[in-house]
Amino acid sequence: MNQNIYLLISYDLPGRGSLSPLDYLWEIVQSEAMSKFTLPYQILITLIAVVFFLLYAHNKNIFDKWVKSHHKTLNRVLKIILSIIILCLAAFFIVDNFCFPNPPEDQLVVAISPFYLIDEYGQSGSDINTRDDLKERLEAEKDLGIKVIKLDNPIRDNEAARCQGKKVGAHLVVYGETKKKIGNIGEIRYYILQLPSVEVIPSEMPFSEVRAGEESGLIITEKATFSMITEEPITIIESLTENASSAIYTIGAFENYKKSNFTSAITFFTSVKGYENCSSTLCYIASCCYFNSNLNKSLQYLDKAVEIDPQYAQIWNNKGIVLGKLGRNEEAIAAYDKALEINPQYAEIWNNKGATLGKLGRYKEAIAAYDKAIEINSQYAKAWNNKGATLGKLGKYEEAIAAFNKAIEIKPQYAEAWANKGFVLDDLGRYEKATAAYDKAIEINPQFAEAWNNKGATLHDLGKYEEAIAAFNKAIEIKPQCAETWSNKGAALRDLGKYEEAIAACDKAIEIKPQYAKAWNNKGAALYDLGRYEEAIAACDKALEIDPQLVAVWSNKGATLHDLGKYEEAVAAYDKAIEIDPQYAKAWSNKGAALCKLDRYEEAIGACDKGIEINPQYAEAWNNKGLALCDLGKYAGAIAAHDKAIEINSQYAGAWTNKGIALCHLGRYEEAIAAYDNATKINPQLAGAWNNKGVVLGNLGRYVEAIAAHDKAIEINPQYAGAWNNKGVALRGLGRYVEAIAAYDNATKINPQYAEAWNNKGIALCHLGKYEGAIAACDKAIEINSQYAKAWNNKGIALCHLGQYEGAIAAYDNAIEINPRDAEAWINKGVALCHLGRYEGAIAAYDKAIEINPRDAEAWINKGVALCDLGKYEEAIAAYDNAIEINPRDAEAWINKGVALCDLGRYEGAIAAYDNAIEINPRDAEAWINKGVALCDLGRYEEAIAAYAKAIEINPQLAEAWINKGVVLGWSGRYEEAKEAFEKAQELDSTIKIPQIPVF
Repeated sequence: MNQNIYLLISYDLPGRGSLSPLDYLWEIVQSEAMSKFTLPYQILITLIAVVFFLLYAHNKNIFDKWVKSHHKTLNRVLKIILSIIILCLAAFFIVDNFCFPNPPEDQLVVAISPFYLIDEYGQSGSDINTRDDLKERLEAEKDLGIKVIKLDNPIRDNEAARCQGKKVGAHLVVYGETKKKIGNIGEIRYYILQLPSVEVIPSEMPFSEVRAGEESGLIITEKATFSMITEEPITIIESLTENASSAIYTIGAFENYKKSNFTSAITFFTSVKGYENCSSTLCYIASCCYFNSNLNKSLQYLDKAVEIDPQYAQIWNNKGIVLGKLGRNEEAIAAYDKALEINPQYAEIWNNKGATLGKLGRYKEAIAAYDKAIEINSQYAKAWNNKGATLGKLGKYEEAIAAFNKAIEIKPQYAEAWANKGFVLDDLGRYEKATAAYDKAIEINPQFAEAWNNKGATLHDLGKYEEAIAAFNKAIEIKPQCAETWSNKGAALRDLGKYEEAIAACDKAIEIKPQYAKAWNNKGAALYDLGRYEEAIAACDKALEIDPQLVAVWSNKGATLHDLGKYEEAVAAYDKAIEIDPQYAKAWSNKGAALCKLDRYEEAIGACDKGIEINPQYAEAWNNKGLALCDLGKYAGAIAAHDKAIEINSQYAGAWTNKGIALCHLGRYEEAIAAYDNATKINPQLAGAWNNKGVVLGNLGRYVEAIAAHDKAIEINPQYAGAWNNKGVALRGLGRYVEAIAAYDNATKINPQYAEAWNNKGIALCHLGKYEGAIAACDKAIEINSQYAKAWNNKGIALCHLGQYEGAIAAYDNAIEINPRDAEAWINKGVALCHLGRYEGAIAAYDKAIEINPRDAEAWINKGVALCDLGKYEEAIAAYDNAIEINPRDAEAWINKGVALCDLGRYEGAIAAYDNAIEINPRDAEAWINKGVALCDLGRYEEAIAAYAKAIEINPQLAEAWINKGVVLGWSGRYEEAKEAFEKAQELDSTIKIPQIPVF
């Protein structure tokens, strides 16, 4: 029995657009059915027209007479004929639209007719058994969703099959014939069904990385395209019913495959009889598993296919793709090598091998593989793109751009190549061109999330943070589960100062990808900016737990530890970064900054020099070197280092600020102010530069301007405790102690552990005579930092004012123990000892201060006072002379020298000394009083009275001047004037005693 089954199928018909095979089949069935339906009527109308024309031609005269006499009847007949035509057209429309149903969209409908049965004598009949058997077999496969329709009459040809299929709404019509041969009953001749080749279009996006910080974001286009174009058609050879069902299953499989319904396609493929012995079918099933992300299952089917056909290069290629996706890259390369052994001219496999070598970091071998692919096919755009991406990872940026340009020349609409070109241009610092390249990629593919992300990263590099965030938002809109983009958005928000929003963005990235170290690092950076250092360190530690080899995170952790004052730990973190990457210049530079804080200045300079050796254009390393030199007191060298940083980056506001600090140390205040002005011009929001400018203005005594500068810093950052503290210092310079205390209180409210502000508050309280409060403030500073020598010193001053000299000396001793080279503490100790009459001890303290700083004029003056108290006037004068040599404009030294000369009876010399003091400061009332005393001792009473009058003019509230004037007036016999002077003195100071004036 010879059985043939014909399946009505149509694929790849020209000029019909992108209709699916079944859709197009239905178009043909519909048009063909309609043409068959109308043909008999067309013939009938033509015959009627011919007969009518012949009759009219033969009997024209008779017909004309009849028409004239029966025109009314004729009109009625014509109307009837027209109505019939209209009714026929309506019937055609109803039949076309309602009698021939459209096939269901989601169900494969198969119509089966009875087979013609032809016996050995040529007699024909109907074979319904085959039809029913096939129907039963198909309906048993319920999960395939096939609907089977039985036709009543046998079908002989395709035209009849189309017409019947149209009527019942079938996708496929199965019909055929059965022949019986005498003597060979039961013999079956197999029917061979050949399916057309199908090109697979992957449903997933190309593999790519997004730009995120220092990680590579170059896109290697490895679409993992399975080679599903079969070298030979799939062949199914089975018995009648099995053959037909397998054919239907295969068509269903391909229909689902092309629509990316991979699960349904697998069900259809595995229903084909003998699929497990067909390497091509197994390849299709493997591809379905791959696209369903069932990689291990895909690999199993490919292994079976290799067993069947080990010389099938496409199978080895596909196996390499799956192994690569599983991270088994070495095995993947071995699979590609096997494929290339079979077919060395297969460019796509060379490309795939290159991509896998790239994943292993074997970039030079990868480039060689891409070159081989290009040698085979010089127009292979994907290989050019991938070569460019790999060259980019090697830092060969110009060569990479050339490769991308070649890919774009071949395929101008190649979005990935445009995006990669943008990435490399960004690495070259050509940000505007990079942005243009990303824009081109986005123009080609507006849904290209990676291009939007990378554009955002470049805009970030340009400092266009708002635009960067807009680009990241677009990427997130397209691909909301991309952790990298959320993390990048967080970094941009941080640079805008939106720290809480930055943390929220990083948290979203972490929610999507909990093991994303970079997001943890970016979160840590935002927490650092908020001053939440412990949380920042915890975030860094989480990032390092995920990836301990992230040098940037170790560096960031070091920076946070640095700001916590944990400098040793900071250095250890930087050392870890350097251990991982000895060429990481930033870690060397930051290590230098931390070593500075440990007073290890030479080591700090060495670390910065190492960073500069690695990258001579690393402005930050030059800047940090300048800071170390400044701490060593090498201010000129520091300025040179900062100048180098500024030469590299003229917009480096931090370097301008630090240059200002070094200039300030050299007393070059105007230049320092100019440096700070440059810093604030570059970045008007640089609160630190405004604050430092205020400090310099304060040093110049320009306290009002200083306060304005500090106010600007506070306006920028109301939580800037240092600016509040320094504003207090400037207010103190103006004698506005109450306002100064309010400023210090703001500083300590912001940072209760701000020891310097507590200490300064103590100084201001001292000026207000609130010594107990001053001591309490200094104690708070000491509680915060027991090694704070200045606080101990200032506490000693307050205790001195309270007459608690022993306690003061103990406080000074603490200051000296902390810092034995604190000359001020030694001087103050000497003062306290003097108050106790312990002049020798005081002189020893002053000598210690002079040893520390021989140019300390105050120490020489105080030593002179102590020597005077011991009656050692000559030595005292020598001490004052030393002070005057150091600072000839020191009025106090001249006054004290005059006192010592008076004590020696050398009144003329004393008067000369007082005159020098008065020349320096004509408003110094004390100098005028002392001059009056010397003149009095010389008997020059009128001159003495004039000197006292000058002192009173300067300060009318000075009781001492009034009493001295009264005495001299009395001695001059001007008793009434003397009496008035004494009364004025008593009015100012009721405790003052009026001396007895001898009457001559």
